[in-house]
Amino acid sequence: MNYNKTFSAMAKMPAVHVVLANAVEQNWEIEHIDVKSAYLNALLNKMIYMKPPCGVLKLGQHGKSCRLLKGLYRLKQADWGWYLEMSCVFLKDLGFKRSAVDHTVFHRCTNKEHTIVAVATDNMALTSK
Repeated sequence: MNYNKTFSAMAKMPAVHVVLANAVEQNWEIEHIDVKSAYLNALLNKMIYMKPPCGVLKLGQHGKSCRLLKGLYRLKQADWGWYLEMSCVFLKDLGFKRSAVDHTVFHRCTNKEHTIVAVATDNMALTSK
């Protein structure tokens, strides 16, 4: 209850093709990153409650619920929270810029390097010299 939007940070296939084609053309390295427990890093911007899993409640606690502080996999709001956390790190902490064409592609260009990251939920394709 209490949600009306879903979101998935999924790079568009044409954008991924361009990123990979550029990496091949420039003879760049291509790395795959899988963020373990990504959604557990997603802060939730609304109060969300869930039924406790079996065995969590003690005797006399029947009817209680759990308030989630962070996202869980399969929770519709978790993808958006993870995207906000991840993009904040890329944009503010690491100095990347967001692509004007695809909001899940980030790039950073300095005198020494040019790096491009395409994000698909908790997987990333990173290319750089």
